[in-house]
Amino acid sequence: MSRVVLVTGASSGIGRATAREAARRGNHVVLLARGVGPLEESAAECSALGAASTRVFPIDISDVVAVRSAV
Repeated sequence: MSRVVLVTGASSGIGRATAREAARRGNHVVLLARGVGPLEESAAECSALGAASTRVFPIDISDVVAVRSAV
């Protein structure tokens, strides 16, 4: 059974690694980060690794309104 996994900081480091692992497990992956380019690269990797789906939200998680609109 796939789950929806929301990952902050998904464009690099631990966030990107977390997104990749969620994708390998066939989950729906929702990626949040500030940088659009690296975020799109992360989404492409997740798709290639077997994510059930990917969604990208280029936002700053310190912006409460933006986070609420993404969730």
